[in-house]
Amino acid sequence: MIRMTILKNVDYTKVFAIWRIPPPWQPITKKAQGMRMGSGKGSIDHYVTPVKAGQIIVEIGGPIEYFEVKPVLINIAKRLPCHAMAVSQKLMDKMAQRKKIMEETNLNPWTWKYIIQNNMLGCHKWISKYDRRWFNEYL
Repeated sequence: MIRMTILKNVDYTKVFAIWRIPPPWQPITKKAQGMRMGSGKGSIDHYVTPVKAGQIIVEIGGPIEYFEVKPVLINIAKRLPCHAMAVSQKLMDKMAQRKKIMEETNLNPWTWKYIIQNNMLGCHKWISKYDRRWFNEYL
């Protein structure tokens, strides 16, 4: 789907696309409809690629400007089953700078990072392993 959208909308003789994720490798199993519970694991239905939050999926480069490729990337982001957005290097730098400014100007001492690291209110019992790692940054 992503490859076909890029091929249709971008001149592939001038630009290139780099896939930043591996091909689908994780099998998803499914039992036939109407089967009873038990009797082991179902057969492989399809394969997927797990994508982490904040990961770049595809990178388009070459003699092309961001405004030319942005509509294509937005179209691809809409079709994905997860939240995605089209970004450029300038936009990623702005986002990192904005995040840094927010952390520096925050007057509230009770941040998620502080609460989780100090196990306030016994939060280690009820938070997920992802919250311990990312401090509730990616929901």
